[in-house]
Amino acid sequence: MVLHFSGSIAPTLIPDWGNMTVRNMLIDAMLASEKDDHARRRRKRRVRRPTPPGRHFDAPTLVLEWFRKRGSTYFFLFKKNLDVTNLQFAELLALLRSHIKASDGAKIRDLQFISVDDFNRSVTELVESFGRDPRDPRARYEKIARLYISLFRRTCIVTNFFGSCAIFLPPAINLDLVRVCGLSGYIHSCGRNVYIRSAYKSTKKEFFSSLDEHLKRFPAVNRHLFFVPYSHEDFTEYDRDHASDLRHGGDDVKIYIEKYYMGSEPMVAVLKDMRTKFKGRLVIPDPGDYTKMHPKVRTSDVDQDRTLWFIIDHEIRPSVRNPGERPNFTRSEKVYFICYDQMYINNNPFHLFEENKPAWVSHTTIPHTLVGAMLNITMPSWPKSTRGVSVCDPFVGTGTTWLEALKYPLMFFDGGDSNVIAPLLAQDNLYFFCLTSTQLEAIIELLKSLTKLPRRGPGRSRIASSEAQGAYTWAENVFKTLKVNAVADSFPFTSAHIRLLTRGRTPEHRLFFYLVLRTFVRHSTAFRRGSEDWEEAYLAELKSLQAQLKYLADLRKGEPTATGQVEGPTVSQSQYSLGCSLGVRFLRGRRGTPSESPIKVRDARRLPKLKFDIIITDPPYGFNTQGSPEILAHLYSEVIPAMIRSLREEGQLVIALPDWSHTGRQVPFFAHKEFVTQQVLVAAEELGAEVFGAAYMAPSPGSMFKPPFYWEADRALRRAILHFRIRKHR
Repeated sequence: MVLHFSGSIAPTLIPDWGNMTVRNMLIDAMLASEKDDHARRRRKRRVRRPTPPGRHFDAPTLVLEWFRKRGSTYFFLFKKNLDVTNLQFAELLALLRSHIKASDGAKIRDLQFISVDDFNRSVTELVESFGRDPRDPRARYEKIARLYISLFRRTCIVTNFFGSCAIFLPPAINLDLVRVCGLSGYIHSCGRNVYIRSAYKSTKKEFFSSLDEHLKRFPAVNRHLFFVPYSHEDFTEYDRDHASDLRHGGDDVKIYIEKYYMGSEPMVAVLKDMRTKFKGRLVIPDPGDYTKMHPKVRTSDVDQDRTLWFIIDHEIRPSVRNPGERPNFTRSEKVYFICYDQMYINNNPFHLFEENKPAWVSHTTIPHTLVGAMLNITMPSWPKSTRGVSVCDPFVGTGTTWLEALKYPLMFFDGGDSNVIAPLLAQDNLYFFCLTSTQLEAIIELLKSLTKLPRRGPGRSRIASSEAQGAYTWAENVFKTLKVNAVADSFPFTSAHIRLLTRGRTPEHRLFFYLVLRTFVRHSTAFRRGSEDWEEAYLAELKSLQAQLKYLADLRKGEPTATGQVEGPTVSQSQYSLGCSLGVRFLRGRRGTPSESPIKVRDARRLPKLKFDIIITDPPYGFNTQGSPEILAHLYSEVIPAMIRSLREEGQLVIALPDWSHTGRQVPFFAHKEFVTQQVLVAAEELGAEVFGAAYMAPSPGSMFKPPFYWEADRALRRAILHFRIRKHR
């Protein structure tokens, strides 16, 4: 089956149905799906009863009629694929369930999801359960529509690939694509679905037909639409500055354009024919460095808000591993050609830094993409009242959860950490994200001015000759007061240290101190081996931070300058489409003042006497402490009941836990997902509560959409993500 679908995202693009109801649309779609018997293709499948002679119902045609012509279809490319995590799929379904609205005023509180094969099979068997009257073929579809219209209008088809996903929505459903993209943790970009087909079955004729249909339905604002084959030949050599972001993501959907075929024709020949066939409608860049070739052809007569991308992705092959191990989702050899019309790209500024925000004290900080997804999977069960959503993180660290919670105007956050530097770290991080491009460029220039560390004078003190060298000298002196040993990877901060860091010092000065911490932790082994020296390592970390701040400054340059209240993601022009970002005005409106900081220094076992809708956290694993495991075991045994006690009725608890260490560090058993799950169940029982799950249909493989989820780093550790909903005993 060819999945060449197009879709709409705004009510203005939905056809004027007049007095036609959604039920009548379903009847018409089913009637249009009937085919003559002589046109039936032979299929190796079993049916419940013989099909009456004359005409038969064809489910794949219903998919085209119901979802393509009358509904809408979308494609979502993820930042990371199943090599890293499976949380992105559950997050996407949660965002869809939370940001849909019926355009005809019907109440649709939730969606159900099914694969295309399961949809075809179930609808075929449903139709064949009703007899067909040759004199009145419409009659049986009227019965089906009358009985099951509520189910049909809430059922969506989901087609999962290794690093992407296609969604087919029924008629009269509008999707807020800006919020889905801009609030997500793992969506890279999204837009209308144009063409999906197995590479071994695709043909040029079929592909061109889908392109032609899409361009007629959604013509470019200007005369041309940009078409980009995402090829290794034109991208890989020139995008290595973003190699870590593209690993297990963008790199794996690139196509070797000079090796692949579409049917019997080489892809290079297909592209050549496209230039002729779609002349005047598509602009296709010449081969070569994309950073040089693309700006040349994206002139004023090319639509700047959209780009057609041609990529590949793989079918998912689920398999069962040993009990206790994470699900094993591998890519199969089956490759799909995919073309989608990119309308939005996720430009969340936090994602530019992930675990490496400017204010930094530990390399096991949880990534922003992961925390964003952990928060989003709770969204369908947020309270519907206008009081908002209350969220708590008892181990807030550098403020990752708080920053992600700022995306939601009606979300109230409370965070705590036993480390006295935590409030300062969080405030400093938000400070940098609230700077304009001009302010960021000034900081970059300050960092660039430190080309070498100040020389030592008599008594081994540093002699500074510039502002940057003076800031470094101060940072080094503060670091010495921590009195850490050579193998430490955590720091014993006190109130006296906080006074040293804040008295007469700005966040810009503290950047030099945070870089000292980062250099010490990340390069301590190399120092002990003698393979690096301090100055070389520090300047390397300094250069890395400059690059991150430069990406942030470039992002801020494209933001709209209009004034006024901003309630959600800001839409602005990006390189290949519109971008969804969290703008400076929005973040400044959400940050409050340092005295109003929601982050307090406290023991996680002593939560405030409040009730929260969500507790989301990444507790310590024992990696960054010098204390005994017994201390950490006591913490886990006491904090789990404390968190459950602090949840409101039907509150949610989301925890990231260590599942495996790739570096040989032992993960204590009491921090493993199986044992913590047992602790949660027992603690809930003792508190007169129970753990329950949401009931909604998900496509196969179902294990992709259910906790525990996994997240895996290349060189450090694997995390397990647990998700519980807790209520009082019924």
